Amino acid sequence: MLQTNSNDKPAEIVESVNPSMPATEPTSQLTYHSQEINTHVLSALSGGRRCAGCQLPFEYKLYSISNPHRRGSTCLGCNKLFSFMRKDDLYQRLKSVENGCMDGIGDERRHLNNYHLHQLTGNDLYHFPLSPKYYAKQTNIDNQEEFIHHATETDKSAMEVYRRCFVCTEFVKRKRKTLKRATQKAIGYGVASFDDLMDFMVHSNATCALTGIKGSWSSFPGDPLYLLSLDHKIPLHMDGSSMISNLQVTLQGFNNVKGNYDAEDFKRWFEAIKQISRV
Repeated sequence: MLQTNSNDKPAEIVESVNPSMPATEPTSQLTYHSQEINTHVLSALSGGRRCAGCQLPFEYKLYSISNPHRRGSTCLGCNKLFSFMRKDDLYQRLKSVENGCMDGIGDERRHLNNYHLHQLTGNDLYHFPLSPKYYAKQTNIDNQEEFIHHATETDKSAMEVYRRCFVCTEFVKRKRKTLKRATQKAIGYGVASFDDLMDFMVHSNATCALTGIKGSWSSFPGDPLYLLSLDHKIPLHMDGSSMISNLQVTLQGFNNVKGNYDAEDFKRWFEAIKQISRV
């Protein structure tokens, strides 16, 4: 069933960005989180005791997201995060989550354009891949194209709508192809079937498993704090598979920051980062 909202105002079209995502921090001098590392290597990295970003104490003995970066006064996690985004942008993103200002599946208004939206098969409406929110295209008084919220899918028929949508099914097929290629490259085994992967992505409710923040799926580059990706819980190079049991949905930006750090280590760091929005 579609739930319409005639009071929705036209949303401003926002151009997407394509930030350069940094590579994972080198860890040649470090070992895994449960093991000790070379403290002599880290002893000269920073004179301070706390990260200037998240304010957590630096970790000098274990491989951690809180290890001090060799250049600057931040930890490895904050150094990576602020290498592709401004602190003010992070503040606004976290503040919108805290205040409940986001819509049901993430702040889609940032990407309301033909670059990220696609037309629903057999319909004049537009949506993001696997999104239950539908938009109508119109021309404003300045003769510019814009999209306004038209309706939201509210019942279990949403899955059938996605399966009938050519772009949605192709989107999932491409995701599966990427997983398969990465698994083969790592000489790994096990790739989720198309049906299982689509079901998993839809029922993830577009929610980041690392942060609990909602995002949006897209076939194209965009703001990494708003767009989603698939992540392996156990990395492929550590004998992880691409089966559903080893997959999780994450926001691209935070997935990039997490890298191979321990999940609990990352959550501790993220809880500290969230305090930025309360300062």
